[in-house]
Amino acid sequence: MMVQLPETTLERDGVTINYDAFGDKNDPALLLVMGLGTQMTAWTDAFCTSIAQLGYFVVRYDNRDTGLSSWFEDSGVPSGLAFLQAGFFGKALESPYSLEDLADDGIAVLDALGIQKAHVFGVSMGGMIAQIMALRHRERLLSLISMMSTTNERDLPKMRFAAMRKLLSQSPDNEPEYLQHLLGVFRVFEGSAYPFSDNEFFAGARERFRRAYNASGGGRHLAAVLNTKGRRDALKTMDLPALIMHGDEDPLVRVEHGIDTYEALPNAKLIIFKGLGHVLPEAVVPELIGHLDAHMRSVAESALAIG
Repeated sequence: MMVQLPETTLERDGVTINYDAFGDKNDPALLLVMGLGTQMTAWTDAFCTSIAQLGYFVVRYDNRDTGLSSWFEDSGVPSGLAFLQAGFFGKALESPYSLEDLADDGIAVLDALGIQKAHVFGVSMGGMIAQIMALRHRERLLSLISMMSTTNERDLPKMRFAAMRKLLSQSPDNEPEYLQHLLGVFRVFEGSAYPFSDNEFFAGARERFRRAYNASGGGRHLAAVLNTKGRRDALKTMDLPALIMHGDEDPLVRVEHGIDTYEALPNAKLIIFKGLGHVLPEAVVPELIGHLDAHMRSVAESALAIG
């Protein structure tokens, strides 16, 4: 019988982090790290359950400034001009926290559950956080799984203009306008081979809006991302098993970023999804879970062979 641990919270340095888990705690752990401004429930119950049924203990959590974790509304959000100056010229932004703080939040979740080691899977900003976890806490990771993410190096291709406009556009704070706004964002971010239906989109987006909608958290996340230095050279020193995945139609974090991440890591595998953009519609989930399972089983088999 599938066990779901109820949502609970931990406190770290005055910040509350909300999390839950699926499966048997004795199974290998998989920590899921979501992207910019997105709640942990974007990792749906069905997604987490499907992985847990393969023999994994699946943990998800709300990054600070999203969902039911602590919000930082009093800190405000940088202006659109400040974001452009940061993105194109490297100007520092005001930010109440760093991606390193978000990475340490994830490790605190593992601590709260008594997990010594875990596979860490992050998408987009979550992939950046997962990379930083691997660099700061190498001994806590079984492997690194980074998808539609980047090394943050400034010489990589910039996001496409349409994607940038959508990323920086103001998000409404009432439900009907928010849903239409977010649908427009997703339509710009999706790829040709993995479209999603309006029904699929609205069901998840409506649930997350009603759960805990933070209109400004994504802006502060973006400030933390843009303040983060590149990791290419640091990743070159890390022998941790890694799986890097990317869509070749990603308009936000272009596929060159995923290839760069793969090339920096000495012990990595690269999977390019043809026709995938910067969203994870239901159509790609079975293929994605298959890749995750194959990777984690390969890591376990390699560890047994070495042992």
